[in-house]
Amino acid sequence: MYLPRTDDKKKAFNLYHEMVRAGLQKLASHIEESYCPPDWGFCVLMFEFGGDGKNMQWISNANREDMMKALREQADRLEKRIAGGPGDDPASVV
Repeated sequence: MYLPRTDDKKKAFNLYHEMVRAGLQKLASHIEESYCPPDWGFCVLMFEFGGDGKNMQWISNANREDMMKALREQADRLEKRIAGGPGDDPASVV
């Protein structure tokens, strides 16, 4: 991804986030039009590796409440796998 050069770190950060946001919006349109069955939701998360979670962006076709529920359910499944608990449907693992 090309990021214009600037000595202003705040300006560079804002430019970067706007570019990511625009890319996520294009990706979301493509997913919804090409792959998402009716009555299904999707979410794409982008985050900085090793970051503190502050530099994360996401996009979804779901309302906020449904998305939060889905994220909590997925986090629970992942934590069970890490702890060596009963497995989940392997088809749901990406």
